[in-house]
Amino acid sequence: MASKRILIFTPFGIGDVLFTTPLIKSLRLAFPSAYICFLCRASGRELMRNNPNLNDILIFEKDDWRRSWSASRIRFLKELAAFYRELKSRKFDILIDLSLSPQYGLFFAGLGIKQRICYDYRGRGRFHNRKLILARGYTGKHVARYYLELAFCLGIDVRDYPLELFLSPGAVTAAADLLKIAGVDPARGFVLVCPGSGDSWGVNAYFKRWPAENFVELCRKISATGRTVIIAGSSGEKQLCENIAARVPQAINLCARTSLEEFCAVLSLSALVISSDGGPFHAARALGKKTLVFFGPVDETVYGPYPDARDCSVLKAAVDCRPCYRGFKFPPCPYDKLCLRSITVDEAFSAATRLLNGKPH
Repeated sequence: MASKRILIFTPFGIGDVLFTTPLIKSLRLAFPSAYICFLCRASGRELMRNNPNLNDILIFEKDDWRRSWSASRIRFLKELAAFYRELKSRKFDILIDLSLSPQYGLFFAGLGIKQRICYDYRGRGRFHNRKLILARGYTGKHVARYYLELAFCLGIDVRDYPLELFLSPGAVTAAADLLKIAGVDPARGFVLVCPGSGDSWGVNAYFKRWPAENFVELCRKISATGRTVIIAGSSGEKQLCENIAARVPQAINLCARTSLEEFCAVLSLSALVISSDGGPFHAARALGKKTLVFFGPVDETVYGPYPDARDCSVLKAAVDCRPCYRGFKFPPCPYDKLCLRSITVDEAFSAATRLLNGKPH
């Protein structure tokens, strides 16, 4: 096994990429000489390219493939053939496929990889030959732990290593320079606020977000204590961030002004990260930052802090209908996200104050 060539594949976003890091570390410790390659979206490469446990990273951006198909079937087939040859040339012995997709499974089976490991959810792992049954989706334990347990198929005894995110010195320098230009001294302990919820939920992203007016009031309260408040988010959250920053005196808006790695570097310099359930929260945990996070439809047991909630305050409401996101499906919400609207500004401010003061939560 020491000389084996291992491919790990995820087509998902920031959180799912970071959830693989305990698995990757376990593989590297078990097989120090193995060639380990990570196949992911472009955003994943930006997060993982400094990970010392990987030998290489390849890009699979499904939206690019869809655009190629729409533009020209011939071009699509040529690009697919080139991608196939590239993967084939790597001569992988082991695949760990986290996609839960039979389409990807069929493609990988065609590569001739001898051991193809996955979770089999409702028969979606039919083209793989080493699998664990996933009866009800991810439930009862963290996704990172589910990913870790796929290593059992290789005879590896795993541990609950924390999430990991390694930043380049260049990204940290760029972040420090950006903060200096904005007049922010990290030594004084700024608070980074991410009011969005990432792009993966698309039109349903609204249902993962604590109300914008609550974020405004919370930021005002924090700013009144003398702390600098920085608002940040993805390019798709630009309007949301602008609207909040405009209503908070002295708040600094850095939304869409950095690369993903530079954003993570800004995050690494903060005293506290306040976020909806999404990528920034998981990045903060991987960097060991104090975090305050709002959980609504999603189960914090499955997608919350990992491997523990040290220096993290998870705010959630005791409403009977949550969590409602199960089996990878979000049902229509008839209550206009009551679960998140029920979390008060005072409750959030108290939690933020405790974290900033280093008190137990």
